Order: sequence, then structure tokens, then C-alpha cells
Amino acid sequence: MGSAKVLEGSQRRGVLFGISTLVGVGNVIKIKPPLNITKDTAIKILDLFEEAVSEVEKET
Repeated sequence: MGSAKVLEGSQRRGVLFGISTLVGVGNVIKIKPPLNITKDTAIKILDLFEEAVSEVEKET
């Protein structure tokens, strides 16, 4: 499943996300930052997420 590979890539980059456990939506990646996240930190996290997605896209 692609979402699991994206999670693995994100973890290698030091960012932890979650996958939905609801039946039929296991391809949903959950991002739950703390309420006090800064804009700069959010941008960095999303950049790392984008890198992980791009890595998986290249594999398929």
C-alpha cells in the first residue's frame, strides 16, 4: 500500500504521521500537529512529507 511506504519515508526523515484505521480508508494519512506549531515548522514538515510522497511515486 502506498500510504504505508509514505509513512516509512516520513519516519526516515524524522516525521511521524498516522494511517486511518477505518475500514475502506486505509490510504488516508493523518497529520496531527500540536496546536502551538509554528508556520515554519509546519512548512518543514510538509516539505518532508512531499519528499516522501515523491519517493514513493518514483518507485511505482
